[in-house]
Amino acid sequence: MRIHRLLPFAAALLSGRLFAVTVAPEALVQAIVDAPLVAIVEVTRLTVTESPSITTLAESHVLEIQKSTLPEVTEGSTLIIEIPGGNTLRGFLAYSGLTYPTERTRYTAILAPTDHFTFRVVGFDQGMKPLSASRHSIRNQVGCPGSNPAYVHWDTRFMPIPYFISIDSFRSHPDLLDGIRPSFEAWRNIDSLGVDFLPMGCTRSRTNENDGVNSIILVTDHWDFAPEAIAVTRNFFVGCESSYAGQILDSDILLNGVDHTFSLGPSTSAHDVQNILTHEIGHFLGLGHETSDGDPESTMWASADFFETKKRTPKETDSQGVRANYPMVIPKSAPYEGMDCSPTSTATFACSAVGPQSRAGVDLGPLMALLIPLSVWVRKSRTAKSDTTPTATISGAIPF
Repeated sequence: MRIHRLLPFAAALLSGRLFAVTVAPEALVQAIVDAPLVAIVEVTRLTVTESPSITTLAESHVLEIQKSTLPEVTEGSTLIIEIPGGNTLRGFLAYSGLTYPTERTRYTAILAPTDHFTFRVVGFDQGMKPLSASRHSIRNQVGCPGSNPAYVHWDTRFMPIPYFISIDSFRSHPDLLDGIRPSFEAWRNIDSLGVDFLPMGCTRSRTNENDGVNSIILVTDHWDFAPEAIAVTRNFFVGCESSYAGQILDSDILLNGVDHTFSLGPSTSAHDVQNILTHEIGHFLGLGHETSDGDPESTMWASADFFETKKRTPKETDSQGVRANYPMVIPKSAPYEGMDCSPTSTATFACSAVGPQSRAGVDLGPLMALLIPLSVWVRKSRTAKSDTTPTATISGAIPF
């Protein structure tokens, strides 16, 4: 029995269970059309390795070949599909736009070969689709076994969710900074929605890792993902073994400034940064892509064109998904003013205008819990601390 190794579309990713991307539609369609192998496979066993990075190995049995230019792959072959990310004792690491399979489930897989009889998945979540529907609304499932699957979400006790701007990555594009806060506000302003955000100013960090810093990063030197990906969101959340499965602990949003150009506002040759970020923040909150038979006008539709701004405003399907994740409404008055990030700053954290507008106080007890290194999943009782001046520390986040 042959075993072929299937590598994911991205070269060396950290890992992840639920991720999402925004893609350039023409490039994605062409990559799918050019793929040399389309087959129906059944995943029989999942193994997670952590060296050199967290990776899920999905041993899969080929049931039917729908298209192939590869004579070495036949019906009955066993394939090892290698997917960045997965469930570990330290938690679940996931990137937006990748499908994390479950055992004894059948998928339509779109594959392309690499060197030495290896393959990669083509088309992000379109490249490995379950034959039967596996999601309710547009919430991402963790994929834990059992009849009550967990969903990726933030604990509402941690509201507001803090985020940082990786200022060094934006120094050559300071105009784009003005599109970040409105992208978060678009989700906050949905009626009866229990989520809120806290701008924490600048960070000098440009690393995409589980470091407790929820960062917005413009990548301009080396892009580890497929070039058609406009942006990627990476989530780190509590693994399946815990009663807190699916709870987000850290998240980073990566904008692909290597293969794509961004602008503040619509352009015929660049992507509107607010349009893209609003989509990615949906992943940050735990949403997946809108289903293929859903609303192409929605914010969580997977592709974006030049001159497009329709994703700036979440639609009803987007609102339904995030309300399902956060059913408890948190009273909100004026938004947190938070801390501004200056493109000329050289400080580790540059901030101004600290504190919420028209608020009696900020409960930092749950917030500070996120700032502790992620070493245990079981929560310890903690004493709430109320303060009107948030400190420039770090917290958790999610991916596009």
